[in-house]
Amino acid sequence: MQYYAIIATAFFLFAWSRAVLRFKDKKINISELSFWTVLWWGLAVVVVHPQIIAAVSGVLGTREVFSWRAM
Repeated sequence: MQYYAIIATAFFLFAWSRAVLRFKDKKINISELSFWTVLWWGLAVVVVHPQIIAAVSGVLGTREVFSWRAM
């Protein structure tokens, strides 16, 4: 795993834990927690497995996939 993936995954876990704590404090409801869960875990999966973006771009018919390594 690349260093950026480790850092990003740690951030995603932190952000998701904040959403869970807000849910426990009843500051957000279950639908909002579900939204944040899907968002943060989805981003974590894409960061850890970037080939998912290539598969989606192939289905959508785009020619090039943005390369994070080029940055």
